[in-house]
Amino acid sequence: MTFEEYYQTMKEHGICELFFLYNDKECNVFMAIHGFSLYYSMFNGETNVCFKDLDELVTANFFDGKSLKDIWEEKEIFAIDGVSEEEYDAETCSFHYVKYLQEQGDLLWSGSLGVKRSFFLQLKYACFGLLLFTVPWVLFPILQLSNWNIMILVGGCAVFSLVIASIALLQNRLDINYTVTTKKIFAFKGLSVSTTYDNIKRVKLKKSIFNKKRGTIKIYLKKGLSLNYHFEWIEEPEKVYALILENIEKQAKEKITG
Repeated sequence: MTFEEYYQTMKEHGICELFFLYNDKECNVFMAIHGFSLYYSMFNGETNVCFKDLDELVTANFFDGKSLKDIWEEKEIFAIDGVSEEEYDAETCSFHYVKYLQEQGDLLWSGSLGVKRSFFLQLKYACFGLLLFTVPWVLFPILQLSNWNIMILVGGCAVFSLVIASIALLQNRLDINYTVTTKKIFAFKGLSVSTTYDNIKRVKLKKSIFNKKRGTIKIYLKKGLSLNYHFEWIEEPEKVYALILENIEKQAKEKITG
């Protein structure tokens, strides 16, 4: 593989791992995705440095005053994404980083609730679930199918469960976050989910009564569990709501015009 072939593959496709030997030192270059951008790290046998740009990576004087481009003919490649240089083929051996990022779209907005707000949001759903479980038991003493002691037992179990859930949530320290791009919306609530705009049936903005700077955007899908995609307690709710509506309309127009 020549340097030009390596550079073009990195730029148009992506290579996760390049391992090579230079001056009797084991060196490597790693490529990965952070958020909605590519980043690179390079190890020269002693020091590891990160880069946000491919050109910076290949031209940095990192190998005794020389760049990766300068030492390309002097080094010995012993693995490219787990295979030898002779066996390597980008389409079959490497993840298509460039295509993946293009499918995600350009970042328009991103926000997180922070650990504290995320905890209370999860606790809200835990309380709601326990309430749904507890309330039906009220029917038993009302219909005289049992005495009220059953409610004491059920209520005690519910409180105990809530305490255990609270401890578990505090240990987890989850940070719920949401993202809007030109092609999709993303939500992370322990599991990351995403959907395209053409799968959104309708969007509803609900402003917070107690905090005017925050609000909830309820997103209802054509396919999938809509609750996973609600943007809850976010800042700038009007701005995000407008962005989502704008992209829904834009994607609908693109679909019509082909």
